[in-house]
Amino acid sequence: MRFVTGCSLLFVIAISSTASAASLPTLTVNDENGAVALSIEALRVDVMIRGHLARTTYEITYRNEKDQGFDGDFAFPLPPDAEVSDVALYFGPNLRHAVAVERVVAKTAYEETVHRRVDPALAEWSSSSRAFHFRVFPIPPLGTKVVHIAYDQELTSSPYELDLHYGAMVDAFDLTIDGDARIDADGVALQNNAAHLKKTKLDAFIRATPSDDETALVVWSQADKTWYASARVHVHSNARAIEPASDVTLLYDASGSAVQRDAEKLRQFLAAFLAKQSPWCM
Repeated sequence: MRFVTGCSLLFVIAISSTASAASLPTLTVNDENGAVALSIEALRVDVMIRGHLARTTYEITYRNEKDQGFDGDFAFPLPPDAEVSDVALYFGPNLRHAVAVERVVAKTAYEETVHRRVDPALAEWSSSSRAFHFRVFPIPPLGTKVVHIAYDQELTSSPYELDLHYGAMVDAFDLTIDGDARIDADGVALQNNAAHLKKTKLDAFIRATPSDDETALVVWSQADKTWYASARVHVHSNARAIEPASDVTLLYDASGSAVQRDAEKLRQFLAAFLAKQSPWCM
């Protein structure tokens, strides 16, 4: 296990048990009056749907109205079938990404970094409650902090859904949906599968139903111990014959659900797959 450090950042992920998060992603600090949730100044959500896979990326800007800095707790509620695929914080214009390490090492590194007065973040995920938490430091006085988080989903049994019934007012809200899915939006008007709003209340629900033409099928063959995949494609051509494909795309699962994957078996599969390819398509 390892962790990443920089001149002004230490960002690590640990696995632990935490309490259930609220529906609204929150950044909570403790002042003289107790726990206070910072207001959301801006929210950007980018959705990418490819076949039966979807990635949702949030960038949330929180404003600290106090004239003092804080160490805060960011809580993000994950959908039941989602796995976190990216965690990061902005430090000025620079986005610093997280690396997973063992829990005890992560906590020790975080505490040591806070004492050195540089910028760390510690994230903890609870598999039982589906809650994802960051400890974020520092949150600047009279300033903003931007949190970046992305999660992946497989749309094998139900359409994609994005619940934004937060009820919070924000200065700016941006939503983009990239894909050929059929989009049904309630509470927000989309133009070209996008919305860019100012001074608006977050109270929307998005459902995206992938096209059957983008459905990918994957099966494991017990006979030859090999994975096979197929997907419908649209080919627009006036030619009478279509030449065989010259490129092959391999999709690699890098989400949290793959942490227990057998890496050696994966390497064996890739080696066997490449060995079957003709030299002209390598």
